[in-house]
Amino acid sequence: MEGTENMTFGEFLKAKRKEKRITLRRFCEVAGADPGNVSKIENSVFNPPQKEDILRRYAEAVQIEYGSDEWMLFSDMASAQAGKIPSDLMKSKENTLILPMLFRTIRNERPSTDDLRRVLDFLNKDQN
Repeated sequence: MEGTENMTFGEFLKAKRKEKRITLRRFCEVAGADPGNVSKIENSVFNPPQKEDILRRYAEAVQIEYGSDEWMLFSDMASAQAGKIPSDLMKSKENTLILPMLFRTIRNERPSTDDLRRVLDFLNKDQN
């Protein structure tokens, strides 16, 4: 699906639902969800669900395959909108070591030489 980079989780979910021609009521029947809550998620009144089993049900209801690139986007959007770092990223000690540099970069602060070396070492290790 094109143009997802500027969408919230709710907008993405709603767009996928409409793309698949699934009504809100039908989506909720398939996903085992409450229509009022899903409507509030789609309109960014409520944060997206964070439990993987619920996200998987939502994804399956709009035909997003678990483990696919689209699933990763779906899951990452849910985490980001709730102000969380995706749990799969937090499982790696190396990831947690480079996160402070990422945060500083996002804040437009220049990373230190040591930070950059650590990231390069991390990236080079993954390619070997």
